[in-house]
Amino acid sequence: MRAGKCFLLLVVAATCLAVLYVEVYGGAALAGPPAPPPPCRVGARGPLVCSHKGFHQPWAFPKHTPLFPPLPGSSLVRSVTWLRKYLGVRCFDLDLIALADGAVVVGHPRDVAKHAALAPGAAVESLTLAQLHLRGRAADVAPTLAAFLEAVAGEPVEVVTFEAKGFDNATLAATAALLEKHRVAGRAHYMVWNPADPHAPLPAALPESVPAALGVRDAAHGGDPALFCDNTAPARYAMLAPSKEVLAACPAGDALRAGRPRVAVWNVHAADDARRVAARATTVITDYPAALCLRGEA
Repeated sequence: MRAGKCFLLLVVAATCLAVLYVEVYGGAALAGPPAPPPPCRVGARGPLVCSHKGFHQPWAFPKHTPLFPPLPGSSLVRSVTWLRKYLGVRCFDLDLIALADGAVVVGHPRDVAKHAALAPGAAVESLTLAQLHLRGRAADVAPTLAAFLEAVAGEPVEVVTFEAKGFDNATLAATAALLEKHRVAGRAHYMVWNPADPHAPLPAALPESVPAALGVRDAAHGGDPALFCDNTAPARYAMLAPSKEVLAACPAGDALRAGRPRVAVWNVHAADDARRVAARATTVITDYPAALCLRGEA
């Protein structure tokens, strides 16, 4: 009799746990993985919402949340995976850092320096990969480009912009070869930031198979809005990336999108700004993709 009661209690406990799991994790393990959501856009047919740096604070993203199952990988990989799987984000604008030993990691220099606990003014680029990944949370915040590409291979992504600031030809060539190896070259753009000379040619090491992007700030920072307003940027640039300030300075009837497959406007954090630039952009880059998508603004 006692054994029967114990068995009944075990059955009830197991049932309760199963119900709790389904409530918390959406039954993913029982019903299979959920269908991916449609691409997150501004409006039904507007520009793609593009996640700047992978997430607003990728280093703070937990290994799991109360609503979703645990995700593997570094915090950046977890953030990108979460945004793709649950919000439909299909565009990512990521920074690349070339280290002293030639290794390339994904992350913004200021963010990585902060979480590597570097002294004020110290440059992340002066460290080797081994030195960087021994400091603070740098290994979690700044995975190597190779590790990042392997972790996100085969996932639904439409655009990846890699900002390769200050890369020499050799590092640029090696990075392009890595993109080719992982077959993301066709959807990846190198963002070229050179406010001192926006007409400067791309490094010769960048192969034609990797689309190039030109990003320029407003005139106060050395940029030339005419490159965007009049669409006079060299044809080599498959994507233009003006700031929202540059875009606002262009007349309403400009030729911004003529002949360009992509126009990415940055950094668009507010819903009002997103709607304001929607008709003149194919992508909006934001630090708050989750907020735009979850609020229904996108």
